Parts: sequence; C-alpha cells; structure tokens
Amino acid sequence: MTDRTTHSDVTSSDTADALDPFRRTSPSRAGVDADGILDFLQAQADAGLDVHSFVLLRGGAVLAEGWAAPYLPANRQLLYSLSKTFTSAAMGIAVAEGLCGYDDLLVDHFPDLADGASPVARTIRIRDALAMATGHTVDMHPLDAPLTRSSLRTLFVPGPDGRPGVTFAYNQLATYSVARIVEQTSGMPLLDFLEDRLFSKLGIGEAGWMGDADGLALGFSGLHLRTGSIASFFQLLADDGIRDGVRLLPEEWIAEHRRKHVETAGQGNPDWSQGYGWQCWMARHGYRGDGAFGQYGIVLRDLDTVIAMTGEQENMQALLDLLWQHVLPAIGREGSAAADERLADWVDGWWLDPVSGATPGVVSGGDGMGGRIDIDGDTLTWTDRDGVVNTSPLGVDDSWTIDSWRWPHGRIDVALSAGRRGDATVVRVVVTSTPHSFTWTLRPGVPTDFVWRFAPLHGPGPQQLALP
Repeated sequence: MTDRTTHSDVTSSDTADALDPFRRTSPSRAGVDADGILDFLQAQADAGLDVHSFVLLRGGAVLAEGWAAPYLPANRQLLYSLSKTFTSAAMGIAVAEGLCGYDDLLVDHFPDLADGASPVARTIRIRDALAMATGHTVDMHPLDAPLTRSSLRTLFVPGPDGRPGVTFAYNQLATYSVARIVEQTSGMPLLDFLEDRLFSKLGIGEAGWMGDADGLALGFSGLHLRTGSIASFFQLLADDGIRDGVRLLPEEWIAEHRRKHVETAGQGNPDWSQGYGWQCWMARHGYRGDGAFGQYGIVLRDLDTVIAMTGEQENMQALLDLLWQHVLPAIGREGSAAADERLADWVDGWWLDPVSGATPGVVSGGDGMGGRIDIDGDTLTWTDRDGVVNTSPLGVDDSWTIDSWRWPHGRIDVALSAGRRGDATVVRVVVTSTPHSFTWTLRPGVPTDFVWRFAPLHGPGPQQLALP
C-alpha cells in the first residue's frame, strides 16, 4: 500500500457529521478481530472491487472507518438504489402521522392517471409498492426514458400480468409512486419531509436528491449522503427506530420493513434470492439496502453490527462474498491491539492510485463528448459542448487535487490526477460526489479517448450527475 501522505495532497481531516455523536472504540475492545476487517479490505483491493469507504459499528460504537483518498468523509455520494430504503422510511412516518395507509389503493392517490386501469391494477396497494410486488413482471420504467409523475400511468394501463402482493419485479415506478404519495399527502418535497422528521434528528447534514423531469425527487435513486449518514441511519434501523431514548421511526414500519414480504428466488445471485422486504433485500446474513456499483447499508442484528460501504464495482455479489468470508467470522473472535494497529495503518494509507508519469506539457484536444480540453502543465480547462468552462488544478507526480465543476443546473465534486506516458497524456477524474470515475487520454492527431470505468445510470456525461 502506497503512503498517500508522501504522494498526495489529499487529507481526511473532515469528519463524518452523523457519526460524531457515536462512541469510538477499537475492534479488539468491541470483540472483533481487526485482521478480519483488514483481510476484507485487502481482498477487495486485490480483486479490483474499489470500495471507496467503509464504516463498521458494533453495539452502537464505531470501531472501524476509512475512506480511500481522494474520497473524504465529507463527500456526499450518490447512493443509487440505496435511496429506496430512505423513501420507505418516509412512507412509514407518513402512515404513522395518518397521512395515508399501507392498504390505500394506488389508484386512489393517482385518480387522474387511472383512466382505463385494469381490474388487477386497481387492487395495487401502497404495501405492494413497498415490497416491489405490484404484480408486474418487469421494471416499468427504462432508466434512459424521461420520467414525470404522468409516467405512473404505466403501472395501471394495461396493468400487471401477475398478482399484486405476490409477484416480485424490481420496479423503479413502485418506489417512485411511494415518493409521490409522501409528497402529495404531506405537501412537502420528499427530502424536506425526511430532513424535518428524521435527518435533523440524526445529525445528517447537507443532503441532495436528483430529480425527475419536473424536479421531483426520484425516490428510487438519486439521494446523496455521506457514508457516516448511511451508517447512522442503518444503526437506527438496528436499534428499532430509537435514538437516545426517542422513537424516530414508527414501530409498525420497523417490524414490517425488515421481514420478507415476497420471494425473490429467481434473482440468480444468492444474496438477491433471499426475499424482499419494504425497499430492502433479505440476505444470507441479516438484511440490507443497496445501490448500483456497490453502495451498501447492512444490518446484522444477530451480531449487533451495522456496516456502511460505498464503492465502484459491477460484481456486487463478489463484494458480499468477501465480506461474509472475512468480516463475519471476525465478529466475536478475539482480536488484539497489534491487529487494531495493522488495520489503522492500512486505512491510513488507503487511496485510489493516481496517474503516474511525467508532468503534462501543453496539450489540447477534444473531450470525446463534443467539447474541448486544454492542458497547460498542472492546469486543465474543460469547455463542454454547451460552452460551459471549468478550470481545475491537476494532481501530478502521483497525486490528486480536489475541485468542483459547476454548470447552471448544479455541480459535481471531482478529484483529478494526470501524467504523460510516451506521447499520451492521461487524465483520471474521480467524481467524488458519486461512485464514478473516468479517464481522458489525449494523443497527437488522434481523437481523445473518453472512458468511464463504469458508465453512470443517469446519463452519459459528468454534467448529468450534477446536483443543485
């Protein structure tokens, strides 16, 4: 593991706000062998699974936490479908306040969209939408299609092929309908509703939520939170919705969200085949919320343990396999101060590899998306196809620099590293407000190569990831 303090100007001095009130302890004092955690972190790195952050709590105490530079505790990161569990909690609060009921029919909340609804569609309840059991057999909303409230009509017309409450399909519109009902019955935007009722009480600071074509929170994706905030929320779930003696989440929702409501045996991967709760997955061990490319909140109630992770990988089952292989047996196994120190040293040197090579000279070219890149030594100027200009310092000599790129509709946080390799200038950009990273490779007389490591689900360019 490279010593990032020698080669990088990135520091981790920022604190994770929602974790601040939690007691810190060492793994060995909490009855955990730190070598198991270290083995997991090293194994995921060796496998190229790119975990970006990891927090483990046991008994309500933080005993392991770390971020792979250039990611920092202060980064709000795109959670993708991990957002769903938060939307489910919002519905639980709304029901407890008498704003709606779990047995409400969706058509009664969207009468303007229900003309021509099939008889079966008219039986879909809120509880069915929470369980991804609207009766449909496929996701009713392609991710690349425009989304507005009127898109919910496809839930009703022509109607589901299966049985509401029984037939499972991972269906973005099911969660989207839950988000819209919370907003319609409360008269508040979904994020404002959660901030007022929950986030402010958990110490969750600045949050963001990507919107649909009308600016309404997606609900099924798009929530941006710090890793510490994920950990704090899932610790609340493990604690039955109670924090410091105060109930923050309704008892009925707590009991219902974490039990299996529908079978998912056809999902293929073992940890996706254990059944589905209310916007969370049952698993071989405990249960979890998760999001594309490796965003996790995991509750292991039998072990009094909560794990939060973010990252950038496609093989999410492989990551869980490593977690069960290394971390699970370490919980309850005798540790040592020496193992604690080995883990701390590893985490202190945890970073994503920057670009190696000589400092770039003066280089210009296309950006691969219809815009232009101009590099002058350790400075990059990107003019996108709409003429928006962002200028950033480049990390050179095996380092990262941190900046933000802005457009009229919002911004993303980025870290940049660059180097010259022969006749090629390589720029790696980590979008630290998301799981994603990409590279630009410029060569004389050749079109610029623009490549995402894993392309985002919300659009082809970095601009599509911006939040206000």
